[in-house]
Amino acid sequence: MATPNKWVYCLETTENHPLSEQYKSCLELLDDITKQESDKKIKTPFFNEMALNLDAVELAKNKSSRNSTMDVGFGVQERVNRKINAFILCEYKLNCKSINNIHEKDLMKKVNGSRVLLGSEIPIDSKYLFIFKSKIKSTAIHRLKRFGKGKQIFIALDLQDLYNNYFKKEGTTTFE
Repeated sequence: MATPNKWVYCLETTENHPLSEQYKSCLELLDDITKQESDKKIKTPFFNEMALNLDAVELAKNKSSRNSTMDVGFGVQERVNRKINAFILCEYKLNCKSINNIHEKDLMKKVNGSRVLLGSEIPIDSKYLFIFKSKIKSTAIHRLKRFGKGKQIFIALDLQDLYNNYFKKEGTTTFE
């Protein structure tokens, strides 16, 4: 099994983001957001984890001119010392059938719109997550590696990876 990344989900960081406090109705169960962004029949590993629905915040904030944003943001803290917090940006591509329709400028537009929306009160991690179905994940990994001007800032995962890398607690069962 791969070494876990440095971050782990943090409900407190998620709930304490200024947008979570200002737009409480946009703080939703990650399971619900995942199902909204997929074919609704998808099995998710999430139960009570909350995330900020960035599309809903953008709609509530800018009813007339909506900017492109990532689907969700959630708070994390360092896995080891738990002293540093950040926010993770995540976009669901669970309905994506062809990786060829994904373009770097469109991804950057979503990232930049989300960064502006979230502000700078809580740092935003520089790795942006894109969640694909397992069967196209490896193709997505190769495509996204070519973006980002030599830096791997766009990370292709499937739901299993998302859960195991950011939400799984030590000693709990891995989602498969």
